[in-house]
Amino acid sequence: MTDFMKRKGGTICFMLCMLVFLFVTNSFDVKDAFIDSPHIVFPFYVIFIILAILSFFAFFLLIDKSVKVDFVCFLLFIRLIVHFIPIYGIGITPHFAINFITSVICLIVYLIMYNLTKEKKFFIDVVCVFYFVFAIQIIVEFLLSPVTLTSFSMNFKSEIATPMGSSNALAAKLVPFFAFVFCNCKNKGKLCSVLLALFAVIATRSRTGCANFVIITYMLLVWNGRFSKKLIANFLGIGFLFVIILYYFLFYYGFLDKIFYTELSSSETRFLFWRDALDIFFAHPITGVGFYYDVLAKNPHNVILDILMRSGLIGLVILVSVSLSILKNVRGKLNDDYVRGCFMGIVAFFFHGLFEIVFFSYIADFMIWTLIGAMMGYIHNNNLK
Repeated sequence: MTDFMKRKGGTICFMLCMLVFLFVTNSFDVKDAFIDSPHIVFPFYVIFIILAILSFFAFFLLIDKSVKVDFVCFLLFIRLIVHFIPIYGIGITPHFAINFITSVICLIVYLIMYNLTKEKKFFIDVVCVFYFVFAIQIIVEFLLSPVTLTSFSMNFKSEIATPMGSSNALAAKLVPFFAFVFCNCKNKGKLCSVLLALFAVIATRSRTGCANFVIITYMLLVWNGRFSKKLIANFLGIGFLFVIILYYFLFYYGFLDKIFYTELSSSETRFLFWRDALDIFFAHPITGVGFYYDVLAKNPHNVILDILMRSGLIGLVILVSVSLSILKNVRGKLNDDYVRGCFMGIVAFFFHGLFEIVFFSYIADFMIWTLIGAMMGYIHNNNLK
């Protein structure tokens, strides 16, 4: 049993949680009224089910004397403490509990995946299955919904909803899934994963999601983890081809205007969110305002500004430290498909998080730290050089 858990426990935990995320919502969730694809409605918060699943696997870690921790785990624990600091100067808000629980989930998920995912093939197979199910779910939701690609933008973004989120939230989770699957599939599998992601991302009608998909696909095609003159030539050549195709279909035929013209003002609003975030950061530069920012301003839709508002320079130092630790560990190992798939999935999350709300939402954070934990655990358990 102990050996089984160490080899497959993390993947089983991921599988159980993803089943909940994909098909379960709560009765008081606003988006539930717009979900047309098959799902189950519970009368309580879904996060409680996730906590129950994670608690079971965390209990196994507690009784296992061989549990391993690393620097990233230490930083996640420090982040939990940092969340409490602004309370003394600003106070606590109703948003604190759910946000703090999300940060606890990040730590537990990382520990589980770091220690209990020693059989990578099982993890790859499970992720591939859930990627397929998730992409099909998005496409089915689009086909069942009463909207079309040229429907009024806000109506479209409300109608295209699943238990995993709506529009931008769906695209933010799909593209990282795609990046991992693409890296761990062979020729026909790669082609199928690209086509499936293409249709699903278009179905979300997320501008950031479409742009992120193009960038990540571009990187996957031309970058193998190393730099060379041939790589630079391919990067520039394929990049130029992408620009021509995008211009021809999106601008020349006016397709972009038909889909996104009602949303252009949202870009201007986004800059106002960024300005407000910077104002809050400059007022509280060291520790930020914790989760009190929900009262003071809108979410800035940018992970860096979000962290500066929540945790100030302390939070930024933690982010940079985690990033440097990850980069240090993957250096020279990105020719391994498994490591490269996890890393590109993390990059996809970060790219999307620069323009949308991705981080500090428990489903996305669960997926992010699943990839980070699986990758770091694989590198350390196999002593990759």
